Amino acid sequence: MAPEDAIMRERLRILRGRILETLCMYRSRAVLDVQITQLESLIRDHRRDEIETQCGYLAEKGYVVDATRRVDHRDRRDVGAVRITAAGIDLVEGTIADEGVVFG
Repeated sequence: MAPEDAIMRERLRILRGRILETLCMYRSRAVLDVQITQLESLIRDHRRDEIETQCGYLAEKGYVVDATRRVDHRDRRDVGAVRITAAGIDLVEGTIADEGVVFG
């Protein structure tokens, strides 16, 4: 594996951790659904498409859920909002571990 690949992989693992930490912070303030644009404004060193992609990864792992409000259930546009799950909170709090997510 090239050094650049290892750096990119670590950068994405850190981004996933930052997303979860941000969602957990919002949840502690009783805000359940967080817009991708809000994440984008707080996590400034990553592009929106990177954040969306990693939110998709976190959703597949069960750490977040799609909280986008759609008028029609058949609408499959990109995720516009996410909500952290109990498993995501456990991961942030360190009661479970996942090598694909790095905090701090």
